[in-house]
Amino acid sequence: MRIIGGIHRSRKILGPREGDRTTRPILDRVKQALFDRLWAAGVFPPADEEGLIVPQGNVVDVFSGTGSLGLEALSRGSDHCTFIERDSYAVNALKQNLATLGLADQATVLATDALAGVWLGLLPKRPVRVVFLDPPYDVMQPAQTAARTPRDMAEEEAEVVVEGFESEEAYYAQEERERRRPAKKKGRRESAALPSGPSQEQRVWDLIASIASAPGVMEPQGLLVLRVPEGVAPRTVAGWEPPVPHVYGKMSLLFYRKG
Repeated sequence: MRIIGGIHRSRKILGPREGDRTTRPILDRVKQALFDRLWAAGVFPPADEEGLIVPQGNVVDVFSGTGSLGLEALSRGSDHCTFIERDSYAVNALKQNLATLGLADQATVLATDALAGVWLGLLPKRPVRVVFLDPPYDVMQPAQTAARTPRDMAEEEAEVVVEGFESEEAYYAQEERERRRPAKKKGRRESAALPSGPSQEQRVWDLIASIASAPGVMEPQGLLVLRVPEGVAPRTVAGWEPPVPHVYGKMSLLFYRKG
């Protein structure tokens, strides 16, 4: 896994743990296309006459994992990034990445539930210019495609190395080991019926609306980028202009601008 642009270009960073079946790997070509569009939208500051970049603008990386998108934004000129992630392994790896790149002073890590939205009142730097929202498989995966594996999605997007592994072969070998592993028996608590309430996907749309309505959180023309798999229809959300979708294989990036 690596940074692909900016002052830390080509620097390696820690990725998801092997066997992580909830993280959707983002391929280099998709990440490059994402940041090219953000650059064209004027999100990142241009270099001065001496080739130096004065950092500008705050970003938030929600469901950040080990920080791929937020670290990329900092490398390209964002002033500060708040990372929202509750998985302990990912949080520890993210902090190591920040230390390795010397970016700890430009970052805040909030180890909390992204969907709860409590973090909206804890942001140390605002207003925010860009929010990256990249929910894991089991949150946004539509029912008709839930059986698709990370390998399926990687093959559909491009024949490139999957982030976090040395090669596609290593990634697929790990997936095969996971598939062959005997399923764990469910205990009483695991098998008990969950209480009724909004679906995980609906909670994502509700969070997007909350981000727009929270006082002082977003810049007037701020952007939110949501990554969704095939089968998840774009929605118009209160407080945002209608999304502009960009399709990459079997996934889409939805660009929302503050209304």
